[in-house]
Amino acid sequence: MSETKTPQPGEWWQRTVPVRGVINARFFIVGPSYDGKLIGMRQWLPMEEKDESDFRYGILDGTESIEHLPDCTGWDWEPEKWPKYYETKARQFIAYVRRDSETQYTMIKFDGSVDHKGIWSYSDNAREQLTEAEALSRVNPAPVESPDDWVEISDPDHWLRPGIDQIYRVQQDYGLPCGWESARVGCKFGEFSTAVFSRLRCRRKDIPTTKRLPVRLWVHGDSRNDERYNVFAKISPPAQHELYREIKFDGTQFYIEESG
Repeated sequence: MSETKTPQPGEWWQRTVPVRGVINARFFIVGPSYDGKLIGMRQWLPMEEKDESDFRYGILDGTESIEHLPDCTGWDWEPEKWPKYYETKARQFIAYVRRDSETQYTMIKFDGSVDHKGIWSYSDNAREQLTEAEALSRVNPAPVESPDDWVEISDPDHWLRPGIDQIYRVQQDYGLPCGWESARVGCKFGEFSTAVFSRLRCRRKDIPTTKRLPVRLWVHGDSRNDERYNVFAKISPPAQHELYREIKFDGTQFYIEESG
């Protein structure tokens, strides 16, 4: 168990709890009184009525509420404040150096993320110091992505989704103006004429997570008579395609076409 330090003559201490509304009242330890109690010297508090002296002397009690200031050099001394900000030698990669304490630093990248942490060395003292505002002005965080942002799709095999995807008309056609318009048919984007439609986009939230492969459904032409109900899913017509009928969908029901 560590031993509690007691104030000694010539040392600077300050209170850690408010006294009559004033915090951090600083004391210079003068020495012991005739009965062994410590005498402290402090500046007058704002609400106190001053006499001709600039300082007030008194007996220190309640030493548990004061802390030692080993680095203090006088009444105007202020404790070191962290962090501090410094120039970097690698400006193409690092925005600034943040000194977090007497011995630690952090390299900050242009997007605001941490590159690495390290030990502050003697040679680092040669760095040019920056203000906090100067350092932070160098950071350009990556923009926040919204699910409603428009994102372009370059996959020619992307299957157009009416009401979700938009295609860009690069020239007037049938009296329709140039610009973005909703896709109105379901087919591969690559099947469109690039002379008319050159670009494709959708909302970020609608970006396909898997590639869609369009297939066609087929059934044997005599399925109603010989109880062969096997349905085939193929990209192109099956071999001996004259024996099969393609199953189609008109938006309300599936059907096959028959002649006669």
